[in-house]
Amino acid sequence: MAVELAKLSLWLVTLAKGRPFSFLDHALRCGDSLIGCLASDQIEAFHLVPSEGRRLNVRLSGEIDKVIGPLLSRSAELRRDIEQHQVLDIRDVRAKASKLAEAEALTEQLRLVADAVVAAKLSTAMTKSEAAYGDRLASIADLVGQALQGDQTAAAEARGIVDSWLLGPSGGRRTDPLRPLHWPLEFPEIIADPARGNHGFDAVIGNPPFIGGTEISGRIGKDSLSYIGQIISDGFTSGGRADLCTYFLLRDLRLTQTGRVGLILVNTVAQGDSHNVGLARVDKYGGRIVRAVKSQPWPGQASVFVSLVWISQNEKHEKFILDGTEVPEISSSLTRPSRITGRPYALKTFSGQSSQGCKTTGKGFLLDPSEAQDLIARDARNKKVLRPYLINDEVNNQPDSSAKRWAIDFDEMTEDEARTYPDVFAIVEERVRPERQRKKPDGSFQLRNPLPQRWWLYGDNRTAMRKAIADFDRVLVIGLHSKYGMPSIVPAGQVYSNALAVFHTSDQAAMLALLTSTWHFNWWTVKGESTLETRLRYTPSDGFDTFPQPVLTNRIREAGEELHTQRRHIQLTRTPQLGLTDLYNEVHSRANRSSDIQRLREIHVEIDEAVSESYLAHPFAAQFGWTQLNLNHDFHETPHGLRWTVDPNIQIEMNDRLLELNHAVYTDEVRRGLHNKKSTNRRKQPTQMKEPSDGTLF
Repeated sequence: MAVELAKLSLWLVTLAKGRPFSFLDHALRCGDSLIGCLASDQIEAFHLVPSEGRRLNVRLSGEIDKVIGPLLSRSAELRRDIEQHQVLDIRDVRAKASKLAEAEALTEQLRLVADAVVAAKLSTAMTKSEAAYGDRLASIADLVGQALQGDQTAAAEARGIVDSWLLGPSGGRRTDPLRPLHWPLEFPEIIADPARGNHGFDAVIGNPPFIGGTEISGRIGKDSLSYIGQIISDGFTSGGRADLCTYFLLRDLRLTQTGRVGLILVNTVAQGDSHNVGLARVDKYGGRIVRAVKSQPWPGQASVFVSLVWISQNEKHEKFILDGTEVPEISSSLTRPSRITGRPYALKTFSGQSSQGCKTTGKGFLLDPSEAQDLIARDARNKKVLRPYLINDEVNNQPDSSAKRWAIDFDEMTEDEARTYPDVFAIVEERVRPERQRKKPDGSFQLRNPLPQRWWLYGDNRTAMRKAIADFDRVLVIGLHSKYGMPSIVPAGQVYSNALAVFHTSDQAAMLALLTSTWHFNWWTVKGESTLETRLRYTPSDGFDTFPQPVLTNRIREAGEELHTQRRHIQLTRTPQLGLTDLYNEVHSRANRSSDIQRLREIHVEIDEAVSESYLAHPFAAQFGWTQLNLNHDFHETPHGLRWTVDPNIQIEMNDRLLELNHAVYTDEVRRGLHNKKSTNRRKQPTQMKEPSDGTLF
């Protein structure tokens, strides 16, 4: 159906109304283009790695390498002839149809061979044995060889075996055998023609499907995902969380070896595992990113942002264009190139300063406020095990960041201790215990230990985090999924959900300013960047643990306190009241020139300048020769849309300085033995860098 729709679309858009509908039959093919042979020598060697196939010497009867060449050459000749002659009347249609049928008959003789090469790998992709693939090929080699010589019985038997491999594991998602697309068989005049020097296509363009790494196996099957990871990306999967479109990028780079590739990809392709698997390895395939749009909304109804990427694999000199502006070069992260290279390291100096909130693992713990208040009215002791339950949405969208629900919280109590609150315990026993102690058909628990056994307690209680903030009267948090990634100071004494990052600092005002600064925002959205749908996703391990902090000076602290006060004033005095996201929609709106919003912008300028001043005074700064930056705050176009922020060109320098500092601090930590195994196993108390009372920095 996809092929028929494509033919109709091209027939209409080319205004080829005078041509028969079938004039594109030879050009549009159907199949799984990630699961198939990419080169003719894979078929000749009867192995997806030709050199390995020749080493194993799994030969087919009739010596397939002597058979395949003439078949593909004749097929390529017929298809070139089809391309070169226009279809003007019914006689041309018949002549082309006859040649196409002959060409397809030639390549069809090799389809069983190619399917066997792929299916044997697909069916062994999830095994750990390195020899499994070769053994499976050897098991069917004789049958395939006999089929190639015309033995129909052998062909039928081999086809049955191959189709069973293509169907996938029993209990899988496929009801019909997978249909590989073998590029040398579908386009022999391009892929398998020696006259072209095996250079492949001149250009490949596409809009491949977007499927997040954790969802791929559920959509295409675990066997397909394992195959793609091993064959398309050469075993490099960076944790197996790369988006599916990344593998199409790698495939396209193999299909055109001296040409160009142009793709519409999901914007997370420049982030995390997707970046590591795909764009970060473009140069290994002889490619350069010559043009890119890092992020823009999809023009249709889908709520998704896309990246547009142009890649050249030839030596021709050309300009580099990023987001419509000429730049010296484009990095694999789809940004201007940095002068500092390398990855950031997690720093022990600042470890233990943040964690995710509690994971209840059971909706039955949550209560409406009225139910919680009724329990407290019934027995005042219940207040000890009932707390407001704060989530990501409320931090970002409630004007006072207040919780709408409460949570039953037995902390680390034993079952006997929890039972001393009978009214509250009865609720957990009724609503949580059945969910936690669900069983499989064999009688074992469905959930991991100790969730069924400790059913009255949270799945992740974050005991260390609770102890760290136990004496605070207020707490600094960031919602992990938001439009702006803004930290907020909220009341202590709540249950903070696992959709929040909680910071273990008593100096909330200073840390609020630091985490609000462009220095931090720019760092985590580039070095620890991730997204959820169209929202930013804050990842503490990548965005905070690697962030080299400056000294938290009084200037930074005062700016943070003023930021907190001014934000709350605006949020609660406006009509209607504003949540944090709505407030920053106003801050970043060029049209809003109201005095209170202007003052908030000025506070952000003061924060950035105060943090910049502290970084310039850092003990390691002198060795880098840093000078004062002209931050040039204004409305600037950024990958996240129009923002009131620092000049984007300056932001690149800010990140370069932070990466320099990260490497210097890490090197010093290694010298002091903080990263050896012995010290890694001992969790240190977090180091909080503050300005001494005498005014010196150290």
